[in-house]
Amino acid sequence: MKTTAIALALALTPVATPADLAGSVERYLDHTGLPGAVVAVTRGTEVVLARGFGHDASGAPLTAASEVPIASLSKSFTALAVLSAGIDLDRPVSQYLDFRMADPAAERITTRQLLTHTSGMADSAYPELALDSPRSLSELVTRLRDAPLADEPGGQVRYHNPNYQVAARLVEVVTGRPFADVLRDNVLTPAGMDSTRTVDMASELDLHGHVRAYGVAVPADEPDWFLGGSHGMASTAADLARWLVFQARGGEAVERTHREGMGWRAEGDRVSHSGDLFTYTSHQILSADLGVAVVAPTGVALESDATLLARTLFDGVGPRWPAGVIGDWVLGGLALGTVGAGVVGVVRARRPRAWWRSVWLASPVLGLVFLTDAVGFVFGGRRISFDRLVLSWPALVVFAAVAASCGVVVLGARLRGRWGR
Repeated sequence: MKTTAIALALALTPVATPADLAGSVERYLDHTGLPGAVVAVTRGTEVVLARGFGHDASGAPLTAASEVPIASLSKSFTALAVLSAGIDLDRPVSQYLDFRMADPAAERITTRQLLTHTSGMADSAYPELALDSPRSLSELVTRLRDAPLADEPGGQVRYHNPNYQVAARLVEVVTGRPFADVLRDNVLTPAGMDSTRTVDMASELDLHGHVRAYGVAVPADEPDWFLGGSHGMASTAADLARWLVFQARGGEAVERTHREGMGWRAEGDRVSHSGDLFTYTSHQILSADLGVAVVAPTGVALESDATLLARTLFDGVGPRWPAGVIGDWVLGGLALGTVGAGVVGVVRARRPRAWWRSVWLASPVLGLVFLTDAVGFVFGGRRISFDRLVLSWPALVVFAAVAASCGVVVLGARLRGRWGR
């Protein structure tokens, strides 16, 4: 605890110069193999650092003007857009918008509950990452008519992108204008963010990111999925610095989003939020004295590069490997061990065994078939399609495939040894 306090104190003093911060970023990139990052650091209303480091998956250098997706950092912008539209946060959304769900209780959902993820909607009831994507905010709202609720409105917090997509559609209906226009005029322009925009589909962004596999950043294409209202914004290091300064200046609406957890999460004396795409991640942290925003061209993982690098800069600590990379190494070791066990199993397959002593070898196949369901269960219902799981955690899919293959091969060898003579 004492060491952490000292590190934090050092991070909040003027000792951390732009050169110091740049050195910290470069050390993180060298230590972890992260190809690049876009970084903004502010101290109060002063911009300390706003630049890019390294390169994206196309080889293009990342600079202060490089457009990068900020993923779910978008939610903090959407919250301000909602507040700017003069919407009564405690009035049911259904009184503003033709909003219905399979559960009649959805008629009681308020805008405040959308912005605080307490609407009762959840990935466990509506697995958006495993379904075909809508193409617009209005289509998303229409699709939710067949979706159940996971909880009563106003209950526990369940992070769910459609909460903010419905909120963005609400802005359109109340103002009679496209969400992008309201966001630009009421949030981006006042913040001086001329190089920031929002889109509905990932294909509208020129993304050149990576996925992590066994510590190596592998170039990958972002799937074309719906991002509008919740995680569809793109920005630059220079504009993210302006955003942090805008937040530091405060004001009633800004302070309300911090205090009530609308697009931000409270962490002691700071607020923060992370964002995940399949080939990019982002993170922002803000306290009374310091602001940090990071976008990294590597995708969702157990612990994203953007989050770890942002905390490294904010707390003034040294670089370390993301937990996902360590997990990959463990899974790689298990995969190699499984192959070795499979070879031994084939060699010993001629030994006669009762058939029921070999049936268990088929269980890894079931593990592979139901892998997305198992991952969804472990991660709170956030089930995704198999192709997206490959992008999210390739090492896990490789291990599951190796285990299933070895199980089938050894089972086949045993059955042949028993009945194939």
